[in-house]
Amino acid sequence: AWPVYSHLILILLMVVGACAGSTGGGIKVLRVKISLELIKIEIQKYMSPRKVFAIRINDDVIQENRVWLVLGMISSWFVLATFSVLILSLVHPDWTIETVVSVVFSSLGNTGPALGQYGPTQTWSGIGDFSMIWTMMLMWIGRLEILTVLVLIHPKTWIG
Repeated sequence: AWPVYSHLILILLMVVGACAGSTGGGIKVLRVKISLELIKIEIQKYMSPRKVFAIRINDDVIQENRVWLVLGMISSWFVLATFSVLILSLVHPDWTIETVVSVVFSSLGNTGPALGQYGPTQTWSGIGDFSMIWTMMLMWIGRLEILTVLVLIHPKTWIG
């Protein structure tokens, strides 16, 4: 049995999945960096309210609309993850919180095995039809990016 902190590290790695431009799932490292820079700037604004700040990555200024896009993607990701944890915990009341959270994060991040009941030495064959379809959709959404999927399923995309 691994210690709890190692499980938390693995779950964090499931969430922050890949670098920008990668086909890996999860929240991209660049988006996490932009979010952390925004937090730093907001704290600095309290200390120097008249100073103008800009988020810079590799000496390039990140435009405000891009920052909002990043925050929207991360927020959407966590809303979907939270909703999915709720759904799967209602469908499978016998699962531990570790199992539910890691199944959702593993599916959204396309990282492979989960932890707990569906860890690396277990099979997902007994997960049930509804949960299998739900996690399959999470894998699809995680791979294509959540906002891309929302645009794809929006009626205006198809109606014109």
